[in-house]
Amino acid sequence: MFDDTVHACRLGWVFGAGGSPDTHDERLHDPSLMLGFCVSLTYVSTMEAARRAERLVGRAAEQAALDRALGRLRGREGAGGDFRFLEIVGEPGMGKSRLLAELRTRAADRGHLAVAGRATELAGAVPYAPMVDALDDHLATMGPEEAGRLGTDPLDLLISVFPSLEETIGRTGDPGPGVERYRIHRAVGRLLEYLAVPRGLVVVLDDLHWADEASVELLIHLLRRPPRAPVLLGIAHRPRQLHPNLAAAPRPEGVGQRLELGPLSREEAGELLGSDVSQARLDALYELSQGNPFYLEELAKTPLRPVTGDGIDVEELPRPVGAAFRAELDALSPSRRLVAYAAATLDEPFEPELVAEVAGLDTESTLQGLHELTVRDLLRPADDEKRLRYRHPLVRHAVFHSAGQAWLLGAHARAAAALARSRAPAVRRAPHVMRAAPVGDEGAILLLIEAAEQAMPRSPAAAARWLDAAVRKLPQQATDRRVDLLGRLGHALLLAGRLHDGRAAFQEVLRLLPPGEPARRVEAAASCALVEQLLGRYQEARDLLLVELRRLPADRVREAGVLKLELAYCALLGGDFPVDRSLVEDVLGVVRGSDDPSLSAGATAVLTMTAYVAGDAAEALTWRERAAALIDELPDGELARRLGAAAWLGWAEMFLDRNEDALRHLDRGLSLARSTRQAHLLTYLVVGKACALHLVGRLDEAAGCADDGVESAELSGSDELRSMAYTVQGLVALARGDEGLALRAGERAVRASGATQDWWSAAAGCTLAAARLANDDPSGCVAEALRSCGGPDLPSLDPLNKPFFAQSLVLAELALGRVDGAGRWVDLMERSGAAQLPSRTGHVHVGRACVLLVSGEAGAAVERARAAASAFAAAGHRIGVASAHLVAGMGLAQRGDDDPAAAELEQAVALFAECGARARHDQAVHELRKLGRHVPPGPRQSVADSAFPQLTRRQAEIAALVAQGHTNREIAQRLALSRRTVEIHVASIRARLGVSSRAALAAAVTRMAGERQGQGQGQGQGQPSQSR
Repeated sequence: MFDDTVHACRLGWVFGAGGSPDTHDERLHDPSLMLGFCVSLTYVSTMEAARRAERLVGRAAEQAALDRALGRLRGREGAGGDFRFLEIVGEPGMGKSRLLAELRTRAADRGHLAVAGRATELAGAVPYAPMVDALDDHLATMGPEEAGRLGTDPLDLLISVFPSLEETIGRTGDPGPGVERYRIHRAVGRLLEYLAVPRGLVVVLDDLHWADEASVELLIHLLRRPPRAPVLLGIAHRPRQLHPNLAAAPRPEGVGQRLELGPLSREEAGELLGSDVSQARLDALYELSQGNPFYLEELAKTPLRPVTGDGIDVEELPRPVGAAFRAELDALSPSRRLVAYAAATLDEPFEPELVAEVAGLDTESTLQGLHELTVRDLLRPADDEKRLRYRHPLVRHAVFHSAGQAWLLGAHARAAAALARSRAPAVRRAPHVMRAAPVGDEGAILLLIEAAEQAMPRSPAAAARWLDAAVRKLPQQATDRRVDLLGRLGHALLLAGRLHDGRAAFQEVLRLLPPGEPARRVEAAASCALVEQLLGRYQEARDLLLVELRRLPADRVREAGVLKLELAYCALLGGDFPVDRSLVEDVLGVVRGSDDPSLSAGATAVLTMTAYVAGDAAEALTWRERAAALIDELPDGELARRLGAAAWLGWAEMFLDRNEDALRHLDRGLSLARSTRQAHLLTYLVVGKACALHLVGRLDEAAGCADDGVESAELSGSDELRSMAYTVQGLVALARGDEGLALRAGERAVRASGATQDWWSAAAGCTLAAARLANDDPSGCVAEALRSCGGPDLPSLDPLNKPFFAQSLVLAELALGRVDGAGRWVDLMERSGAAQLPSRTGHVHVGRACVLLVSGEAGAAVERARAAASAFAAAGHRIGVASAHLVAGMGLAQRGDDDPAAAELEQAVALFAECGARARHDQAVHELRKLGRHVPPGPRQSVADSAFPQLTRRQAEIAALVAQGHTNREIAQRLALSRRTVEIHVASIRARLGVSSRAALAAAVTRMAGERQGQGQGQGQGQPSQSR
């Protein structure tokens, strides 16, 4: 009965639209014909689904895990729950997709928004393919007004990822130059948060072992910074094929579960196949399939004899299962097999129109073939019911590998031509062109380059794939063009974090370039040396640069200057302190002899830093004045050519207590790094900005920059940058009172440093040491500092930074009752040249004051603390000033001078509150209360943070300021943002909180402030207000 219905439906559809069986391809574009195809296809697939009656057999523990995850997705009384993560792993055919489908069904039954996407083999170079597959159809239902609630900045980024948003908004997105891909990741995270309200969101992503690298980066980001909303992310993959970065990414603690699917039991296999299967056949099928449910079903479709014969040797499939697929294909007519091969050649889901062109068949034969493949359950409708996909990736894989290589070559060529006629984007045509075009095909080379340019902002890894393919299509004699493309390939690989491959590309450029092209060789050598430095291979970088320097003709002064400057960078980054005097003389020669302003600016910035690390602050300040003048005079285009100058100068200014100048130069450098795709400098610049913000007491902003630095470093592939970023994140976390984050960041910084002994490995160890002290482990603090810095003299640190890092050692020794040991650390701080800079003088005074205070010399301690306050004030270090007031207040209290003590402590409380230094604020409040002074409690975290988890940190900060009555202009000035950015944030906050006006927003925040304060009355703990 079913087969008769299908036959009648098929015949009615083929001839019902008019015409005859001889009607060819033009009918494929007839809307009524395609409508008939979709209707009949849906009917056939529905009937077939009813006949198959897919059931989830066994998996009781896994089904219970699905229900638990969904049950925790929403909090009490409908309040938003936490992020949940479910990871389903197993070998091919174990039922991962079926379990994910069950998760989606159960989620929808509970009223959640449930979406699903898949990665596919061919889509592996399409950025964010599985997430687009999951969300794009739903986003297409948004109108412009609703989409606009996401905010202008996130929307611009999201439009570059999701095609439906581009159609809705009516403009293309601007993802930026590609050096801050984490901005796209954050925008997607915010989109998930938005979609999760109010129903809860379930996103299931299948076959992630085929995920493109952009998707891998996005998923790692979501695991590292989960959405703050009721979002359940369910993923499935084959564990042995998963991208190593995703496999190694830490999973969120306490919110996730990993389900490892094993084979079905013999009893479950019998239940799956049904009672019609005899015990003998069941036993034979079970032995052949080893309990794999997919293999069981496939083997059950064929007679036993063919199954055990010489099947096709298809990759990833057991031979009997491959033979089962061969049996299915053999049952098809030759034209139907062509349709199956053509469908397997295309990315899923695919359009029927394209299948006809790839198969080289007429319309009627193609559509009849698609229907037969659907009836036989080789193909199934996609979610939109207008396109098709294979019933399982393994089926597509087997069919594809059953087609002959020669036929596939032509099929890819026909697919590329058809996509070109339909004006498909280059990134969609590139996979076919890469496989089909012969060497020397100029059109193919240009298309692959175009695809790389399209992919670069969102996925440098995809761009690298197309550039590599373009290089392979070049004729052997095209050396000059090969050099150019290899240089672009090296840059793309650098952006993608594939440093070893990038180095190989630049090395090949050097091999191909003749000695007679010194300018191009120097550029390639500098790029290669940069990669070596990012890999922590400083000696190799120096050797490479020296070889190129010796090869240069004597008259190539500019090129020699570039190489000498790179050698100086290498010495500084490698912690080679003090920098060799001959190298300093070489850089001085560059300054004197160069007529290139950007080169001179770079050289003077380097000389500023070399003087600083040598412990000569006066000389460093002199060079700093000259470098700042040169850099400030440079147009952006010139500075972009030597952008390292801005980074080195900004860091040097920060070290030299010129933080406002540092912020100005680092901000300019960041802007240029973003617009010119200099990703290798982005981490240096944003981490330097975090340091400067930390020192001037803008801790919330510093935390945001530190987070940006970590995101950038994680994408870079460089352990050197990771160590730097996590070190600064740990320092900022310590200042804010987040001891847990400080410890985690310090551990990650030290782990990234590995066995290297350079300045950043020492700084990482000192940060971890301070974090251990903050977590009540003073012994661990001292041990870690001595280990990482090379001994009691801290030789791995430069002299002028020893006072900063040694302050935790003073406190650790005092906590251990070793007053003499603490004094020795203060002595070391004094010997390091601390008197040259106000902030270092402040650290010495505070350290000595602490020792004196513990020794019972309160009067002397107060004098030292007040001197420290003056020194820190001169340096603009507000947290240092607050710390000095705290110690002075404690000294006065010890001496019995309660009123002056209270005055000092009140200043400390106010300053710590303004800066956002929670733990230090609480300590100062505790000291005030010991004097019997009343201090109103403050919320432990900002009201907006605690009450409205759907807001980002920046949005929470702005919400609090709105509640206090600040205008957008005032907020923009306070937070160093544009007024337009603040307006966008306020609109987004109102949308997320569901309030219609600014007054309602302020009322909501104020109301929650009262509730939180009431909850905190009995705790005696407080956090500084973020708006003092």
